Amino acid sequence: QFGVSLPCPLEMAYIPDALVTWTAASKYPRLTLLLHSLGGALALWIGVTMSNAPTTIMMETVGVPFLYPLLTLVAGIRAGAYVHYPVISSDMIRRVENRSEYLLNRDFIRRSRVLSFLKLWYYRWFAVLYWVVGQFPSVVLCNSTWTHNHIKTLWKRPSSILYPPCGTSEIMSPLTTAEREPWIVSVGQFRPEKNHVLQLQAFSEAIRGASDVPSDARLVLIGGARNHEDLQRVEHLRTLAKDLGIESRVDFHVSILRSLAKDLGIESRVDFHVSIPYSELSSIVAKSFIGLHCMLDEHFGIVVVEYLAAGCVALANNSGGVKLDIVTGSFGRLASTKEEYASAIKELFKTRKEAPEVIDEMRRRGQAHALKFSDEFFIRSLQTSLTGFV
Repeated sequence: QFGVSLPCPLEMAYIPDALVTWTAASKYPRLTLLLHSLGGALALWIGVTMSNAPTTIMMETVGVPFLYPLLTLVAGIRAGAYVHYPVISSDMIRRVENRSEYLLNRDFIRRSRVLSFLKLWYYRWFAVLYWVVGQFPSVVLCNSTWTHNHIKTLWKRPSSILYPPCGTSEIMSPLTTAEREPWIVSVGQFRPEKNHVLQLQAFSEAIRGASDVPSDARLVLIGGARNHEDLQRVEHLRTLAKDLGIESRVDFHVSILRSLAKDLGIESRVDFHVSIPYSELSSIVAKSFIGLHCMLDEHFGIVVVEYLAAGCVALANNSGGVKLDIVTGSFGRLASTKEEYASAIKELFKTRKEAPEVIDEMRRRGQAHALKFSDEFFIRSLQTSLTGFV
């Protein structure tokens, strides 16, 4: 699917199906950080010990830090960490301390001083445990400046930045601004943290009474569903959700998005594409004008790099690795609120109409910047980063 050719066969160690659920955060509705970390570590540990392949070095890349002491102290394996997202961050602690409205800070906790105090104590205690396990890897790599800054604060040890490979050369699009459709494309799983609701609200705000946004401009939402049942729920979730008891599952969120689009009066101008082939996804992105991203504190943002490589103007959230490593004003826009996103959409469409050469130059700079995250650059950086470890 992604065009990766393996130089030699790989030996796989599989986790038994009965243990796979241990790695799912949804299994732990309470004390999720702690129990999910322990469950994931135990599941992977069993997978490692059941493997017949002799293992002396292991690079952990999926975010299960409690595995490190088991590998080092029990198995004598040299562990390395490629951290994509810190399990806990100073931002998470600060939001609980300030009792801020946030996806991971439930309203009934946020409104209670006592519960907020208990959750703050729990987060700080967990951060100490996170520091302890972070001392075991022999080498620590981080996927972005944002992740690196948090790991430096939390683990208080040396680490280096290794940007993930984004396959930018394969998705470069030669289309000019004039040749592109007036589409605003969003690529991301239909999960709450991706904030598709904000995307719909911003698009509605932008097209309402705005002559700068053409009448044929469309918002194209592309996302993945995790299984066959998810695909069916996209169309039939309203009738199936109650029977299946999956109101809180991701595809219920898709149903909410469809309803919201209808309520906002933009249903006919919003397209939903769920779990489409990668070739079709790439084709849509390559023809789009704006690449939209609304997730708060995205650790890196590979999809934003793909927007730039495909020649889109990136309109992304003003936070996380997207802000620190990927998008600048010279080839994209950053926003936080519905109003800021809507204003940027109108401004970009206005510039496209009045000065398309300005947009073309933005796009060229964006494509040049995207090469910084190519597969080739990743390979060279990885070899340098692992010197002395492998």
